[in-house]
Amino acid sequence: GIGLSVTESGESIDVVPLSRRSDRKYIIKVPKNVKIKYEHSTPYGSQLKVKNVSAEIEASTNHNAIFLENVTGPVTINTVHGNVDAIFTTVNQASPTSIISAHGLIDVTLPANTKANLSMDSNWGELYTDMTIEMEESEDGLKTYSSNVKGTINGGGVSIKLSSAHGNIYLIYIYHFRHNRH
Repeated sequence: GIGLSVTESGESIDVVPLSRRSDRKYIIKVPKNVKIKYEHSTPYGSQLKVKNVSAEIEASTNHNAIFLENVTGPVTINTVHGNVDAIFTTVNQASPTSIISAHGLIDVTLPANTKANLSMDSNWGELYTDMTIEMEESEDGLKTYSSNVKGTINGGGVSIKLSSAHGNIYLIYIYHFRHNRH
């Protein structure tokens, strides 16, 4: 009677809404070390919120905003029209993190000691950061500042890719005051 189909297959549990146009909101609680995979392809629904997860998160949406709070990753996010707001408590160094939104903005907060190989790009948006990024040099020895930034943070580490074709990208340290930049 709650409008969900729940099936178990091996180590996976699939939770699927029965109606694509349902305006219901669901809260699903799982242990913090459980891998989460979320897919949403209809224009209905509003947002995905994931909090306090210390495992891999994979999400694919068309129209949903995605909020990640107190996560470690690795994270793989792909959305067409949704904004992505992610606050990492630490960044898992075992596997890369990738956050891509075609038309939405990306707002990522990392701990100051994060070691990463960073790639950020936005064709029509702006890139904002308060981090010291050691930029890669081009073949002619010049550092290029444009809509595409590649470099390292704190000497390098896990790969972090942030990409939004039409939206701004914000990358800040966790200790700064966060306010709504949307």
